[in-house]
Amino acid sequence: MTPSIRDDVPPARALPRAAPKEWLKRQGKWLIILPPLLYLLVFFLIPFGFALSISFADTAVRVPPFTDILSISPDWHIHLTLNLGNFKYLFTDEVYGLSYFYSLKTAFFSTLICLALGYPMAYGIARTSKSTQSILLLIIILPFWTSFLLRVYALEGIIRETGLLNTALLWLGVIDHPLQIMRTSFAVYLGIIYSYLPFMVLPLFATLEKLDHSLLEAAADLGSPPWRSFLDVTLPLSVPGIIAGSMLVFIPAIGEFVIPTLLGGSNNLMIGRVLWDEFFGNRDWPVASAVAIALSPPPWPSHFWCCWSVPSPCTSITAPNSWSPRMDNRISPFLISILAIGIAVLYIPILVLIGYSFNASALVSVWGGFSTNWYTELLHNDQILDAASLSLRIGVVVSTGSVILGTLAAISLVRFKIFRGRLLLTGMVNAPLVMPEIITGITQLLLFVSMLHLLGWPHRGFTTIVIAHIAFCTAYVTVTVQSRLASADRSLEEAAMDLGSGPVRAFIDTTLPGIAPALASSWLLSFTLSLDDLVISSFVSGPGASTLPMVIFSKVKLGVSPDVNALASLMICLVGACVLFAGYLMRRADRQRIVDAQIAER
Repeated sequence: MTPSIRDDVPPARALPRAAPKEWLKRQGKWLIILPPLLYLLVFFLIPFGFALSISFADTAVRVPPFTDILSISPDWHIHLTLNLGNFKYLFTDEVYGLSYFYSLKTAFFSTLICLALGYPMAYGIARTSKSTQSILLLIIILPFWTSFLLRVYALEGIIRETGLLNTALLWLGVIDHPLQIMRTSFAVYLGIIYSYLPFMVLPLFATLEKLDHSLLEAAADLGSPPWRSFLDVTLPLSVPGIIAGSMLVFIPAIGEFVIPTLLGGSNNLMIGRVLWDEFFGNRDWPVASAVAIALSPPPWPSHFWCCWSVPSPCTSITAPNSWSPRMDNRISPFLISILAIGIAVLYIPILVLIGYSFNASALVSVWGGFSTNWYTELLHNDQILDAASLSLRIGVVVSTGSVILGTLAAISLVRFKIFRGRLLLTGMVNAPLVMPEIITGITQLLLFVSMLHLLGWPHRGFTTIVIAHIAFCTAYVTVTVQSRLASADRSLEEAAMDLGSGPVRAFIDTTLPGIAPALASSWLLSFTLSLDDLVISSFVSGPGASTLPMVIFSKVKLGVSPDVNALASLMICLVGACVLFAGYLMRRADRQRIVDAQIAER
């Protein structure tokens, strides 16, 4: 008998072929969300758990230099040994308390001075024309992209006893003997203000640019004088920018290490230097971990505020917002003066450093004529060339990996409004922007040491530096791409999908070209941050893996050097040229987007 075949039964292969498409449609978003979420979870958040566990251990003469808090006996009994003495030691040893309170005081007053100088600068930029705003923002941001270590080093060349400042004052007859500025609290304040001023200006400008100036017009029509309108309207509405800028200055300044080490003296003991000495000098990792854990909580509430308040240093160099109505583009002489002072503060040390790189004399403070000998000597310095090669290779890998993870994180936060772990991803993305580097370096070092002890991988060197750098560079990429992606027009992408393109294909063909300038700038920013990093690299690197900032720092600690001047000038000019080129690409893309929008409206 021939078996009957039912026509209403679908083929057996129909369900398996349709299942993958249906699964991708429902769960495919996790292919985008999970890579940045898991990477930051493992290499940024979990390290704090390792630091917490080691803070309860005892110091031991071994590698790594601490005991295990968890052990298993031969009869399978688990023993947990917690030492609370490390945290108690923080309150009994006055060095930690005094250094922490000195750090808080220094960071607080530095933030106030940055606010007093940065607010008029941001307000003045916001009142200029759009074309002038782009130029001024680029001028403000350019020092941010250059090496932090080299900027501090450039400042040292001005304020030291034989520096430009004392030389000029002695020549003018204003003083009879050199001023003692180096190794004082004043030098530390000056270094923090000089280094962190752009962090204050950018959030303030982003807030002031969005203000509705019709409110000021209404206040003026009602008879309010300008100063009263400023106090009643502008100042209250700019509070979010004030808070965001203050956080970006205050929190990293608490854990600052480079500035007090190069500019401060023995009396300027900040908590960052104490942590550095505990790890590399005393090798007391449990106590240093306890200090790191005790120092970590204050920044965390700020991370979520910064999610909405902090602008990107990349997107700020493009055209500002155009929807805000303006009263006029006039700027008062006072604001012009403040802008001139602020720009001079940012650029004079850099220009002086570049000028002295052509000094023929081996004595940096004595001009011996124009010469390029120091640039020639760099070509024969194997230590610098090897360190530069390592830093460049690390920078290329880090910037590429950061752009991939950061773009995925930006797509997750912009396109997927609700998903499990969104708040966690948002916090981990923004935390590195304000977390003191020395805290991040310590926690990642402890993670790598624990992984090597448990898994036999990774060995400290190229790999650990790359992993650590990607973890904090991803945050900058995410903020940059997220800002551009949020303002992208999705109508073209929707039209492409209506014509039969899949979501991925539509995104690649329509949205990706629009955010390409932001991706290029993010790559350059990540490369610059990786090339410039000193603190994190010093913690996670191993023998034979000295990056260029580590070599420069070892030389700078001995004083100002002509060959370092030449190297610093090359790095500053190279990064400056790249930033100018990236700014040109982003501005051209913005202008093209405006033209395309105007053509589409016709």
